[in-house]
Amino acid sequence: MDSRTRLTTLLQELIRNRCVNDGHSGNEALSARTLQRFFLEYGINVEIFSRKEGRDNLIVRVPGTDPRAPSLAFMGHLDVVPASPEDWIRDPFGGEIADDEVWGRGAVDMLNMTASQAVGFAEAVRKHGPFPGDLLYIALADEEASGKYGARWLTDHHWDKVACDVMVSEIGGFYIQGRRGRHAVLGVGEKGVAWLRVTTRGVPGHGSIPFGARNAADDLIALGYKLAEARPRVHTGKIYRGMVRASAGSLFEELLLFSPFTQSQGLHRLAKRNPGAAKWLHAASRTTVSTGMIQGGSKINIIPDVAHMDLDIRLIPGESLESAMAVVHHAAMAAGVDAELEVLEFFPPTISDREGPFVEASAALLRKNVDDAEILPILVGGATDGRFWRHRGTQVYGFTLFDKKMTMDRFSKLIHGRNERISLESLALSLEYYTELPGQFFQYWLTQAV
Repeated sequence: MDSRTRLTTLLQELIRNRCVNDGHSGNEALSARTLQRFFLEYGINVEIFSRKEGRDNLIVRVPGTDPRAPSLAFMGHLDVVPASPEDWIRDPFGGEIADDEVWGRGAVDMLNMTASQAVGFAEAVRKHGPFPGDLLYIALADEEASGKYGARWLTDHHWDKVACDVMVSEIGGFYIQGRRGRHAVLGVGEKGVAWLRVTTRGVPGHGSIPFGARNAADDLIALGYKLAEARPRVHTGKIYRGMVRASAGSLFEELLLFSPFTQSQGLHRLAKRNPGAAKWLHAASRTTVSTGMIQGGSKINIIPDVAHMDLDIRLIPGESLESAMAVVHHAAMAAGVDAELEVLEFFPPTISDREGPFVEASAALLRKNVDDAEILPILVGGATDGRFWRHRGTQVYGFTLFDKKMTMDRFSKLIHGRNERISLESLALSLEYYTELPGQFFQYWLTQAV
């Protein structure tokens, strides 16, 4: 069986394992065992670590030959988000091949990479190993929740097993097309995450005689309006400006997007042509606040004395938990309400170097396989497991190779969306990238070391 067939078969099995993370379960042990069997076919031993039964994480480490050399890790996750079969054209857990694409939940996020990394890793070791530095493969549980049973737990309690200098993971490789040509995005950083619960308290009463009562839900609504009206500062740093240059369809559009005063006009203009790029640029240029859940009241004819609102705040690099809390405090003051804040989750923004052996190696492999595209560093609005390593000093990047149809807009629609699927051409390119990456990476490291 050739490596491409191995990859397709492996991806289909990972999809069919249905490792759905609903916040309580993921059953990633099924896919960990699938990968264990795969690596044993290459004579490669694995280690499995579990904080909870069924929530398995798989680790492979092939030692290097030069203690001075950096270590390189491939990292993917095993869990996927839920999917409703009635909303799909095909079975979301069937792993079917149709129109030269593999269909199924996780085909884009991110079982395609988890599988292609595994085959690429095994082929690289077989053909070219050992390498100067350690080479790691890490497949994680619980990425689609909080990392409680995966990345967070491993980096806190088994750092010696997962420590590495450079890591490649998800959110990268898809394309932006603008007036300056085609660019393949390289995820170099992530915004911070602050999940806050806002509570307002009032005076209860009967719904038919509201005089003299204070409705906690009304206060919460007033605060929510002020949050929606807030105009956060627009940050136009180097990464954002690079994203603008790659996305803009004209010089005029570029100039609109560069200025904080005209950015909104530029985003609306860009969204007509490329809504995905507009979404990513908006997120990369400011701290965002989204209301996730609202709860209040126990019965329709009782004025609620307490109400809650859960906020998803994503922070630009340089901002902090205090910054997130200040946004809510200012909105509460403007609304004239008292609000209590509870921190549900916080992780600071993280960012990696935009230069170095990994970036050079990835750019070279991109040029070799997609000759009309250039690397573009971007800031990711969402959170990935890579943040736990980046926070400890690892240089973490999101990248692979896709076919040219995988634009930023298409990627944005497929990830966690209906009818998720990946082309066989993208799988072949991704396999080529991960197979050749270790050799290219250590070659560039040796050049710089000398």
